[in-house]
Amino acid sequence: MLAITEPISWGILYYAIGALLEPMRKDLGLEHAPMAAGVSLGLVVAGLLSPRVGGWIDRLGARRMMTLGSLIAVVALALWSQAPNIYVFALAMMLAGIAQSMVLYEPAFTAVAQWMPDAKARGRALGIITTTGGVASTIFVPLTLALERLYDWRGAVLVLAAIVLVVTVPAHAALPVAKRPMKVAGDENERAPVFPPSLTWFSAAMGAHALSTAGFAVYFVTLASARGFSTSSIATAAALFGLMQLPARWFVALSMRARGPGALVVAAGFQATAALLLGLATSSFVLYAGACLFGLGNGAVTILRAGLVADWYGLRHYGAANGVVGRAALFGRAAGPFVAGALWGQTHSVLAVFGAVSTASVFSAVLVQRARRS
Repeated sequence: MLAITEPISWGILYYAIGALLEPMRKDLGLEHAPMAAGVSLGLVVAGLLSPRVGGWIDRLGARRMMTLGSLIAVVALALWSQAPNIYVFALAMMLAGIAQSMVLYEPAFTAVAQWMPDAKARGRALGIITTTGGVASTIFVPLTLALERLYDWRGAVLVLAAIVLVVTVPAHAALPVAKRPMKVAGDENERAPVFPPSLTWFSAAMGAHALSTAGFAVYFVTLASARGFSTSSIATAAALFGLMQLPARWFVALSMRARGPGALVVAAGFQATAALLLGLATSSFVLYAGACLFGLGNGAVTILRAGLVADWYGLRHYGAANGVVGRAALFGRAAGPFVAGALWGQTHSVLAVFGAVSTASVFSAVLVQRARRS
C-alpha cells in the first residue's frame, strides 16, 4: 500500500505545489517572496511535528496516523483551491504541513522499520517504496501542468484533492494493525532514547540536503521558464528527474557496499554538480542532463538516509530518531523555497539560485563526514 500512497502523497503535497505557484501568483497578483514564505511556513509546521509523529507511530503504528494525515491533506487542498489571498493560502499550506508530517517518507520509513526488523527485507521494502515514490515528480508535475491548462489552477487543486480522498485515504486505512516494535539486540535505552552527538550532525546534513532539493523542486519550473524553455521541455526534465531516482535507489537497495556514509557524500556531489549545470543551461540537452544527475543524487540520498538511521541508532526507537532527522529535513525543505524565492526576487538570476542549491549540497556532504567521525 505504501508503494502506492507515497508517490501520490509526494506528488500532490510537494511537487504539485511548485508546479502551480506561478499560475496562482499571476492570478492573485502576488509577489514571489510571500508565495515562497507560505510554502515554507507549511514545511516548518511539518518539521515541528515530525519527531512527535514518529513517537506516536512507535507506540500506535502507522495506520491511524497516516489515515488521519490523508484526511487533513484533503481539507488543506480544498482550502487552497478556494484561496482568495496569501493569508488563506498560508493557512492551507500549514494544514498541508500537518499532513506531510503524517504521510511522507518519515512515517512510511518508521512503519517499515516496525514491520521488518530484518535488514535485508527492510532494504528491499524501502527500495520498493522509494522507487515508486521517485516517480512522483515524473507523474504529478506533467499531470498538474496539464490539469492547470484544462481547469485553471483552482480546478487542478480540486482534482488532486479528489485523488487523495479516493486513493490514499482508504489505502492508509487498510494498512496492517499497529504492532509493538521488536526489541533488537544492541538497542539501548529502551525507555527513554538518548542518541549520540552524531545524530545532530547527521540531521543537519539531511537538512542541508533537503534545502537543496526543495529549492530545486519548488522553483525548477519557474527558473526553467525564465530561461525560455518550453512547457514540454520542462515537463520532460521533471520526468527525467523522477525517473533517474529509480536506478539509484535500486542500486543502493541491492548493494550492501553502497549503503554507507561515503555513498551519501558521492550522491551530494552529484547534486552539487547537477545544480551548476542547471544554472548554466541554455540548451535542452544540458537541462535534461542536469535533471538526470540531480535525480540520481536525490534518489540515492533518500534510501541511504533511511538505512543509516536504522543501522546507526537501532530499531527500538527508530521512529524517534527518524523524527529528529525528519524534522531537520523538513526545516531544510521549508528554507529551500524561501531562500530560492528571496534570491530570485532580488537577483532574477537563474545561476544565483542554482548556485545556492549547489552550495547546500556541498555543505550536506561536509556534515555527513562530520557525523561519520562523531
